[in-house]
Amino acid sequence: MNNFITKNEALEILQVSSYRQLKRIVDRCGIETKSLGIGKATLYNRTQVCKAVVQTDSTKKFAPKKPQVKAKEKKEEKIKVAAKKETAKKEIEKKTKNPLNETGQDEFIRVQGELKGLGIYEEKDRAILLSYCICYQNYMFYIDLSASLSHTTTDDNGNDKVNPYFTVADKLLSQMIKLSSILGIGKRSTIGLDIKPVAEESMISQLLKS
Repeated sequence: MNNFITKNEALEILQVSSYRQLKRIVDRCGIETKSLGIGKATLYNRTQVCKAVVQTDSTKKFAPKKPQVKAKEKKEEKIKVAAKKETAKKEIEKKTKNPLNETGQDEFIRVQGELKGLGIYEEKDRAILLSYCICYQNYMFYIDLSASLSHTTTDDNGNDKVNPYFTVADKLLSQMIKLSSILGIGKRSTIGLDIKPVAEESMISQLLKS
């Protein structure tokens, strides 16, 4: 019995704090145990416990740290997903900030300049003008597409009918007319509006500024 030690001594030698950890080492290393009877203490082979210390340290030192690798992979995956979401968010914000293509942008600049020249444009009209220009650029796209197909198509029976692209363009045109009326685009739309033409500078004022 001299070569056997108590549970507390085994815990101290192995530097573990719980019986569960001790039992795991005992099972893994095949440490011999002796029971002093039912309800009494269990003793552990001192020599085998000491050998287990060396084995445990060796395992800790050289065993691959799979849980850490998995945790690292999960962290990298989270970073990649977050980066993709951030990129997608920036793309959406970019499109939202400037939903106009070249055709729409040209029309925006033209109409804005025209309305400013009449003195009837304010910054709060920007959203309406933007909506008008979106309709305009889409109208130009669908009307060109419809025209390339002669504005017609055929049904299942071979009968000619209006091309769906033309129908879409027609609806966009109706929306454009409504928005242009609100903005004051065109002679008829300006009736009743308080037009304040921008005064042209006199030649003397221009010379003084130059």
